[in-house]
Amino acid sequence: MCMKNYLILSDDLITINDTIKNIIKMQELENADLIKYDLSETYLEKLIEELNTYGLFTSSKVVVAFSPIFLTGDKKRGEIIQNEDLLIEYINNPNPNNLLIIVSDKLDERKKINKLIRKEFNVIERNISINDKIKANLEDYIMDNKTISYFVNYLNNDNIRILNELEKLKLYKYPDKHIDKEDIDKICIRELDEDVFTLLNAITSKNRKKAFEIYKNLLNRGEEVTKITILVADHFRLLYKTRILLNEGYSSDIITSMFNIHPYRVKLAIETCHRYSDEKLLSYLNKLGQIDINIKTGVSANDFDFDLFLLEI
Repeated sequence: MCMKNYLILSDDLITINDTIKNIIKMQELENADLIKYDLSETYLEKLIEELNTYGLFTSSKVVVAFSPIFLTGDKKRGEIIQNEDLLIEYINNPNPNNLLIIVSDKLDERKKINKLIRKEFNVIERNISINDKIKANLEDYIMDNKTISYFVNYLNNDNIRILNELEKLKLYKYPDKHIDKEDIDKICIRELDEDVFTLLNAITSKNRKKAFEIYKNLLNRGEEVTKITILVADHFRLLYKTRILLNEGYSSDIITSMFNIHPYRVKLAIETCHRYSDEKLLSYLNKLGQIDINIKTGVSANDFDFDLFLLEI
C-alpha cells in the first residue's frame, strides 16, 4: 500500500523538526534513508529523481523538501524557476516505497498544485506559541506566567534558544524544581544584542580598534569577560562547523536544521566563514578555551588574556 505523503505548514524550526521525527516514527521508517533538499536552490528534477530511486542501504527513503517558494506565491530575487508539472505528475503517481515530506510556512491557495497537495497529502499545520511550548517542556517544574514572559523577553523571542536554555535551567534547579527570575539571570546567556553582534563583526573584520572600543563598553556596562569569551568562542565554533558543511555541499536551510539554531546566526556564519582557514578557526577556539580556563582558575587577570586575543586578530 502506498504511503500518504505529508505537508508540514509551520515557520518554527523546532516544531518542524519534532513533527518530522514523529512522522518517521509513526510510519516506522526509523531505518530508512533520510534525505533533505532545499527547493530554493535545488531543481524539482533532482527531488523527483531521488523519490523514484531506491535507498542506498534500505528499500525506503524519507525525502524532506524545504523552502518550496514556488508554492507560496512569493517572489524572491534570484529564485530558480521550478517545473511544477513534475511534482504534479509525481503526486498522481508516487513511489510507494518512499515518503515525501514538504515543509513550508504557507501556501498560495489559488494555485492548482496546492489544491492537489491538500487533497493527496496528510496536512499538518502547527504554529504553537512559545509560552505553550515552555509549559509543555516544564514537566513537573514550576515556572509562573510572569516568569515565563520574562524568560521569553530575556532571550529575545528566539524559540530555539529558549528551549535550549530551559533545559539548562531544569538541570540547575533539580531537585528544587522551582524556576524564578533570579535563576534566569544567573544561568541564561542573553541573546546577542547589537553591541555583541558589532563586536563579533569587528573581530571577524579584523578591526582591532573597533573591537577594543566595543569590548570595553561591554565591560563598563557590567558584562563579564567569561560571558563575552563564551559568546565569541561559540561564534567561531559556528563558523568552523558551517565552513565544513558548506564544503560538503550542504545548503543554508539544511545547516540551520542540523544546528537547530536561529537562521540569522547561520546566515552570518555563511557570510564570514570563508575569511578563515580551518587551522585558523581551530587556533582561535583553542585560545578562547584557554582564556576561559585561565579566568576561572585565577591564572591570569580578569581581562588580560582576552585583551591579548583581540591584539592577535
